[in-house]
Parts: sequence; structure tokens; C-alpha cells
Amino acid sequence: MQVLRFLPVLLVACLGGTSALAQKTPSATAPAPERNMNNSGLIANIGNEQNAFYTFDTRYEGLKGTPYLVSGWRPADLTLSDGRAFSDIPARFDVYSKRLVIKQNKDSVWLDQRMVREFVLHDSPSPAMPTRTDRRFRAFPDATDAELRTSFAELLHEGPQYALLKLPRKKLVKANYQGPYAADRRFDELIDRETYYLRRPDGTLVEVKPNLKGLTAVDAALGQKLQAEAARSKASGKSEAELVALLQAVDAK
Repeated sequence: MQVLRFLPVLLVACLGGTSALAQKTPSATAPAPERNMNNSGLIANIGNEQNAFYTFDTRYEGLKGTPYLVSGWRPADLTLSDGRAFSDIPARFDVYSKRLVIKQNKDSVWLDQRMVREFVLHDSPSPAMPTRTDRRFRAFPDATDAELRTSFAELLHEGPQYALLKLPRKKLVKANYQGPYAADRRFDELIDRETYYLRRPDGTLVEVKPNLKGLTAVDAALGQKLQAEAARSKASGKSEAELVALLQAVDAK
């Protein structure tokens, strides 16, 4: 692994014409709340210009949620598209803009899937994955699915035959409080969404529901093995952690 002080030279050498993505201010990060006439001030004329006055709609409450996978910075190992690797770089994954943000001194550098092949975030255990402390993400530039092709997917399992991927996404739900039929929703919100994919032995990637029934529907042979292992280990396979454990058990054989 190389150290961080070599990263500026590497980025200039390997990114070339993509320097626009390495600005301090990204072109697409957290969505800025839209401003309209009601938010910026509405001029209401009564009679004539001498009687004009201003009213302000202060109901808008801003943006809820975060564009990032997790809050704060995490130490990360990353492999660039040319194969060179770096370790222990402060980073965070901007899911909304589909880019990895790394910290270099006091600056932030935005890198997309064209520049980064893979990165690993060293994270704390969570209730969903109590024993997993490293989260590995990879670019899939050859995927037929446009969402997967332009972002980074988390590798929940990668074995000799199968891989289970989770693509994190952020959906922006706009405020809706103006007009007679509005829902009185006074804030924009970024909501977490995930899509799962199974990579089969022939290399194809297919979207799948993260449960035994869903995996069986896209690969009957794998489904039979998973059902047998679930019966043996008395696992339901309904949680992400259990499903990954079942896959690890049958894909290692």
C-alpha cells in the first residue's frame, strides 16, 4: 500500500481531463432546496405600486436526511482504476451523487466510478452486521443496469461462484405544502433505498429480493442449496445477516 502523500501526483497523472470532479465544491452533492416565489418573497400589489408590500412564506423547514452513507469520515483503503492502491485515507461515500469523497489536508476530492475500482470503509459493527467491521464497495462499469453501472455497490458476499451486492441509493422527496391540495409536507427529505443483485457463475448480474424465495426465483440450483443449509442451521434467511451467512456456507463448498 502506498501512502497518502503520493495521491496528488497520482490523481493528476491518472485522471487527466476529469479534474473538474476534484474541485472543492462538487457539482452534485446534497441537493440544495429549491427556492421559489413563496420562499424568496411574494410581492402583492393592492391598488397601486404605492400600496405594495412584501410577505414571506416561512413554513419551509429545510432538508432532512444526509446524502452520505454514514455520518463523519472513515479510514478507507482504495484501489484506483489503474490498479494503484492507497490505504488509511479519510473518506466518506456520497450516495446521492454516487461519488467517493476523500480528505486531503483541508480539501475534499470527489471521485466517481470511472476513477475508483474499489474501496473499503473501516466501520464499526452494527446491529444488522454485528461481526463485520469492513465494508467493501466496487464499481461495476460493465453492468447493464444503469443505476449499478454509475455507482458503487457493497459486496455483502463474494465467493467462488456467487456474489451478493447491495446498491445503496438516496431518494429525494420534495416538500409539498403549497396549494389547496398540498400534503403540508414542509421539508425536502433524503430517504434510504437499497437494491440487491446476485452475480451468478456465468458472470451475469440480476436484481433480486434479499430473501431465500427471491434468490431461488433467479437461481433454482442455488435456492435448493440455501434451503437445505437453512434447514440444517435452523436459519430463516429473512435478515441480511442470515442470508449472507447462508450464502457463505453453500458457496464455500
